Formats: sequence, structure tokens, C-alpha cells
Amino acid sequence: MKKRSTSRNIIALLGMGLILFGVVWACLTASKPGELNAAPGPIRSAQRNPAPPAQPIAPLADDDEIAFPTLESEPEPLASTPPIDAEPLEMASPAPLDEPSFDEPAVFEPQPAAAPAPAPAQTVERREIGNQILENVPVAPASIREGLAKYQNARAAGFDDWAQNGGMIITTRFGNTNQLHVVAAPGAAREQITFYDEPVAEAHALPNGQILFAKDTGGDEWFQLFLRSADGKTVQLTEPGTRNQSPVWTKDGSVLVWSRAVKGSADFDVLMRDASGATKVIHKGQGQVSPV
Repeated sequence: MKKRSTSRNIIALLGMGLILFGVVWACLTASKPGELNAAPGPIRSAQRNPAPPAQPIAPLADDDEIAFPTLESEPEPLASTPPIDAEPLEMASPAPLDEPSFDEPAVFEPQPAAAPAPAPAQTVERREIGNQILENVPVAPASIREGLAKYQNARAAGFDDWAQNGGMIITTRFGNTNQLHVVAAPGAAREQITFYDEPVAEAHALPNGQILFAKDTGGDEWFQLFLRSADGKTVQLTEPGTRNQSPVWTKDGSVLVWSRAVKGSADFDVLMRDASGATKVIHKGQGQVSPV
């Protein structure tokens, strides 16, 4: 009720304001007849069409209600901003991750290694000792060679054959290489009969008192055959650059037969040296061939 009486008081005040405004307006527009005739044209027109006198407005009682005019139609709604016709954004879904499998072992691909830098060119020091080829092998100092000599130069003796005078032919050394020695009887001194820089490989006593032996050069194993007579003279029976092996002889020792190979070939030929000292090929072999 208090809120409703407050609204009525406000309406009553508004009504009284309108009444006072109407009274003031009526007083301003009212004039005498003589003044209207002396007025210019617009006022004369007002005299011809005089405004109706203002009707007094009765004051409102406390219980009266003021009727406000109603709108014949509903007010138009405020214009809203038209929606933007835009395509919705599509968010790409992330690719599904492969679930790790613990049943299969993991495989790691090795990465290719970087190519090594080329090594600088080196000078090769080359030395040949017999059939040995040494590259970048330093020469041992003399002090080291002398210290090893007492271990390397140990004396040893090997039996080769029985001599015709009942003694034996052995191979031993007193220097750097093995040479032939003859021992005439048990407990007798050894007598050296060959003196080469190269070692003697083998020796055979022939029935005629001569000694047949073989040696190579620098350990190249291209053996040459030599024949030593009883007076100490030695004759080379074979040609350099050939490999000679497996010698045999007749009962009197006048004829010798052996096999020979030349460099660059794996075939062995059979040669014979007769009593006159002439040598000839008696068999052209294929592969390794030895006389019996």
C-alpha cells in the first residue's frame, strides 16, 4: 500500500504541473480587443480564429487513477546484428599413436658411420734379404744383435750320411751358417770341408768317394746341386734360377738323376748327368715329378 500511495502522489504532482503550465500559457495568449486590431497580419488571423478558452483541470483525488494511452501495436524489437555466415573451423584430430608392443623386440636401425678421412701417403722403406721382403721394419742396432748372438749361435750337429772311409758326414756350424764336416772315427775331431756364406741344406756320400750336396741363396729355396771330389774340388751341376731336388745315382756313382723346375712353372722335368759330365732332360713332367 505504501508503494501504491507513493506512485499516486507522483502522478498528482505531475497533474498539478500540467495545470499550472496550462494557466501560464492561457495568460500569455490572452490580449485586449484593441491590441489585436492593431497587431499585424498573423495576429489578425488569430483574431479571426480565436483559440478556445482553456478549460480548467480539476485536481485529482487520492483514489483517482490516471489512464495512460496504450499502444495499438507492440513495439518493434531492436535490430540485432545478423550472424556472420562463416564456415565452422574444423580441428584436425591428432593421429593415433602406435601402442608399444612388448612381445616383439625393439629394432634400432644403425646410422651410417661417417667416412674416415683419407690417411696421408706414407713412404715405405723396403728391404730384401734373400727371399724375404721387409717393409718399414727398422734395422736392429748392433748392440741388440750382439746380445742375441749368444742365444742364436748355439752349436748343433745333424747327421747327413756315412762316408766311404767309415767316418760320417755331419752338418754343423762354428760361424753364422751350417757347413759340412767330416768325423773320421768315434770321438775324433770334426773337420770342416765347406766354407760358404750360405748354409748347406743336405749332403750325400756317393760310392766313388764324391759328396753331393745342395744349398740355396739367401733362403730363397731355389736349391742348386754341387759335387765335391775327394781332392776338395767342387763343381756346380745345375743352372741358377732353377729348383733342383730328389737326386739319385747309380751303384758306382757315375750317373746322377734329379728333378728340376724353373721359375714361373709348377711342372718338374727329370734330368740326367752321365759319366762324361753331359746333362740332358730325359722326361718332361706335369706337376711335381721325382725320380725313383
